[in-house]
Amino acid sequence: MGDIGIVTTIFHSSKLPSQALSAVTPFVAPDARAVSKAIDEIAKEFPAMQNEFKKQNQVYLATSVVLDTYQVFSKNPISGLSDLEGTKVAGAGMNLRYLEGIDGAAGVRGGLTDFYNMLQTGLVDNAMLWPEAAKTFKIAEVAP
Repeated sequence: MGDIGIVTTIFHSSKLPSQALSAVTPFVAPDARAVSKAIDEIAKEFPAMQNEFKKQNQVYLATSVVLDTYQVFSKNPISGLSDLEGTKVAGAGMNLRYLEGIDGAAGVRGGLTDFYNMLQTGLVDNAMLWPEAAKTFKIAEVAP
């Protein structure tokens, strides 16, 4: 018997720190397949990546999902970074580093299942996530 699933590693940086490689590298690639292949090759070369999963009673099979963009969904229109000044932004822990240098912007760590309520109740003003997740979790209803 087995169970296969996708672990969105960015939300588990304390348990899977090496999986944040793509979130902390200073480069991007327009080809998601190339990124996925590169991460898989690194995971084969450095057993520590697979061992992190093993410690969680999981088996690393492959990088099957690569996100090409994060977007900010907001209650108010945003035309530039200055519009984020002094606001609270929901996001995954590692991604909140993108707020560094924006005066008064505060990152609020959360999970995809929490972002809707965080926005609706005013806990945050904005949420940083990828478009497919925003559609799935109907974020545009509370942050158009």
